[in-house]
Amino acid sequence: MKKVIVVVILCLALLALAGFGLLVQAGLFYKPVVKEAQSGPYTIAYIENTGDYAQVGKIQMQIINTVKNEFGIKTFRGVGVYLDNPAKVEKTKLRSELGFIVEGENLKKIKQLKAKFKIKTINKKKSLISEYPFNNPLSIILGITKIYPMFNSYPVGKAKYTYSMEIYDMSEKKIIYIMR
Repeated sequence: MKKVIVVVILCLALLALAGFGLLVQAGLFYKPVVKEAQSGPYTIAYIENTGDYAQVGKIQMQIINTVKNEFGIKTFRGVGVYLDNPAKVEKTKLRSELGFIVEGENLKKIKQLKAKFKIKTINKKKSLISEYPFNNPLSIILGITKIYPMFNSYPVGKAKYTYSMEIYDMSEKKIIYIMR
């Protein structure tokens, strides 16, 4: 009986250690900085979505697979434009635009992309910007919990920020948070 208890305790300790390791890798101790700077322009291909922001990751993966399989585009910069404040709007009514940044050679495929996606250009604009490491899916959660409170407490003077964007840059392994 003692051996079983020791094995169970060791297994639980290893699981806890592995979980802590994932959190550290995701940026648990990373200290983000918020700054005001110009962001954009961005050309994005996207779909409109209504519903809980916690579910957008699944939709983003579907978009990436569609773009790769149907259009032969490997995208390295996914984007989410979040139009509502989840503290003020019911989860089922939250609006977002989910897709990817169209750049480089892929700009030649805009006409084809219009068959499945809406296309728009987000112009250059003064924004609040912060970056966070993107090492595993927990990075997104940790980034949100650290950066949005910083955005909300940032002294902005006369500027009015109406929506946020998140750019998931897989090639640079970072998430760029933008409040516009």
